Amino acid sequence: MASYYPIALRLEGRCCLVVGGGSVALRRVRSLLDAGAQVIVRAPQVHPQLEELGARGVLTVQRAEFDGCIPEGTALVIASTDRDEVNLRVVEAARRAGILCADAAEPHRGDFVVPSCIRRGDLILAVTTGGQSPALAARIARELAEQYGPEYEEYVGLLGEMRRQVLSIPIADERRRDVLRKLAEDAEILELVQQGRLAEARERAQKCISCWLG
Repeated sequence: MASYYPIALRLEGRCCLVVGGGSVALRRVRSLLDAGAQVIVRAPQVHPQLEELGARGVLTVQRAEFDGCIPEGTALVIASTDRDEVNLRVVEAARRAGILCADAAEPHRGDFVVPSCIRRGDLILAVTTGGQSPALAARIARELAEQYGPEYEEYVGLLGEMRRQVLSIPIADERRRDVLRKLAEDAEILELVQQGRLAEARERAQKCISCWLG
């Protein structure tokens, strides 16, 4: 069984090729667009929603069979057709070009698997079973979505703001880490954000920083 190394890739502005135009390709395309990637979809026929995104200029649709060519500068390739032999050719072509590739139909054949994700702004919760049970990964992701609601987008943003403030203070690294840990563990800050009282949450965080720094 393959062992995977978890990683979060920065794909903003990078070219990503998705070979396939069905519902699976649509899901992969959406996640790439969420990451700010420049997406090319190559398939003889594409899902109506992919067609619409192409017409709006959100992505590029190339109505063609995969011919083994991958655009220069491509950062990532995803094979998501319903034909095993095509997916295999995509994986092999990407490997020859030294480009990471995922095979949506046969996860073990590619270089990485796409996890089930929950996004809350800069907070990304990713779950994978290494392709063994995507259904289980999706179930766990749904449970995480209930536990970590939309308010975590504001909460993470606030913690980031406070982190930048703490980093600007000339103190020892160990003390800085301690302050940042306490901020993340302060339940009252989170409760205020959950109640929509962001200004009060920010005030609470700043008071805590001042108190902990003496």
